[in-house]
Amino acid sequence: MEEQLKCLHCGFEYKMATDAKKGLHERVCPRCKSNSVRRLPDKKE
Repeated sequence: MEEQLKCLHCGFEYKMATDAKKGLHERVCPRCKSNSVRRLPDKKE
């Protein structure tokens, strides 16, 4: 499964693969290394 994420610090949007079996894990922005990252709502097509 892939999640669409956005960094609240620098505004960078990216996709990250996730594994539902592993549970919670810390997300870090690949550009600025901030942990203020939120999941974007799914786009309806």
